[in-house]
Amino acid sequence: MLIARIDKFSHFFMVTKIHPSFFPVIKRCLDELIQIQYVKIRGRVQKQATKVFAASNKQRTEFRFHINYFDRFSAIMKDLNHGGGIEIYEHELYEPKDTRYPLVTPSYMKTRDYQDDVLAYCREPGTTKLISLAMGLGKTYTSLKFAEEKNQRLFIVVLARYIEKWQSDVIENFGKDVKLHLVKGGADFYRLLDLAKQEYEMKTPLKKSKFPDVVLVSSNTFQRFLTSWEQTTHEEREEMICPHEIFEYMGTGLKILDEAHQHFHLNFKMDLYQHMPKAVYLTATLESNDSFMQRMYQLMWPLNTRDKVLAFHKYDIVHPILYRHNQPERIRCVGGQGYSHVLYEQSIKRHKPSRRQYLDMIGDVVEDYFLPVYAKGRKMLIFCSLVETCELVSEYLLKRFKDQKWQISRFVAGDPKEVIDTNDITVSTLGKAGTALDIPGLIQVLMTVALSEPKANLQAKGRNRDLSSKPGFEGITPKFFYFVGTDLPKHWQYHKEKETLFKDRTLAIQSINTPYVIGEPMDRYLSYQGNKDNGF
Repeated sequence: MLIARIDKFSHFFMVTKIHPSFFPVIKRCLDELIQIQYVKIRGRVQKQATKVFAASNKQRTEFRFHINYFDRFSAIMKDLNHGGGIEIYEHELYEPKDTRYPLVTPSYMKTRDYQDDVLAYCREPGTTKLISLAMGLGKTYTSLKFAEEKNQRLFIVVLARYIEKWQSDVIENFGKDVKLHLVKGGADFYRLLDLAKQEYEMKTPLKKSKFPDVVLVSSNTFQRFLTSWEQTTHEEREEMICPHEIFEYMGTGLKILDEAHQHFHLNFKMDLYQHMPKAVYLTATLESNDSFMQRMYQLMWPLNTRDKVLAFHKYDIVHPILYRHNQPERIRCVGGQGYSHVLYEQSIKRHKPSRRQYLDMIGDVVEDYFLPVYAKGRKMLIFCSLVETCELVSEYLLKRFKDQKWQISRFVAGDPKEVIDTNDITVSTLGKAGTALDIPGLIQVLMTVALSEPKANLQAKGRNRDLSSKPGFEGITPKFFYFVGTDLPKHWQYHKEKETLFKDRTLAIQSINTPYVIGEPMDRYLSYQGNKDNGF
């Protein structure tokens, strides 16, 4: 009697034709792949399932698991006495199509030794490769160089906010004549899939094909495509293209997925609908305090399949900036899910003396460390949590440093990248400027946000680049500052975590003790400050 059918593909396996007696196996597997978080609901902390790292159809007659979970799945079957009645089918990979014209990078763009090592790793057998170069070491260029070597149809998935950057990178690397299609929404994606399927079924010769050599699509568009498939019935699917068939229809030889750590659950789900020769994932930060997430990272990219870890390039100095509060117990910074820096900023802003002193503390960092080394083309980036705080800080700095005639403004959702490219000092959020953003001339970063997440901390620190070989930056050592309220337990905990995180990734960690006591009575504060008044 047939108990279940298992179809194995390059990146996932699918279980169908499931007999009721087999569902305990499915349930145990799903229990291991459900992310549980503790949230406060109506004053009580409760367990809540947030994400499932598996997939199923609407009728729960089809379940998909990552291919790297197959051994564990087999062990669970054996443990529950399911050794017979299982049909297993292995699906061979298709033959990808070459591009019509060779993808050639300009001769002046040469790979470095460590990039050559990564390329050798990508050439090795295996359908999944993880490029985990540190920020600024050329993950994008290395992946496109590998695409040039393969010279096969390329599919690139990135977050929507990075689409324009990748479009320019592809054109810069392969020339303006490259056959690139930038997918503009779901309707455009479906038209592209229809064209791919039509040419596939008609066996259209490559030289007569209208299909692009490079497809660039946002992860949001791809997510909507997968969601629509999962929510349809068997009958409705007859009119649709199955997600794990699209790359064969397209003839794709290589997929590149950028910033693989961001929206990780979606990136994991994409693997559950992926059958293709080679997928390359790019990330500089693959760390988490969450043990479940670490297990999922290792499930998708087992440690023995990753590229060798390079010694960290140390080129900056980290400066924790230590300060205190006059009445720390009155700072409101704890919400339903623990510490919240949004609440912290709101609490500071509501109390005028605290707001004034906090702004002056930011201004003093600019005056003491950025002003002495400033020259045209050198930049500073400041991170805050709230857009309103970004506006307040930028307005304050404009007034305080008006004699410098610096260009200073916020950079938040909706603002073009030209803002940060032309500013001397930019105030932004981690969501807007904390990842995948190259800022020419950036030499100092100040993070006022207290947070624990390793990826976010590393990404914020990584906005600085080693500019020592660039004309005009000789002798400049980039600096990363972060605020620490020493009398707030979470601030101090996050500070100690950062020291551990950064100790092997920086030239030095040098704490700066300030005399600031946020919330100090204004008469004492102004006496210490020499009665200066910046109007805030």
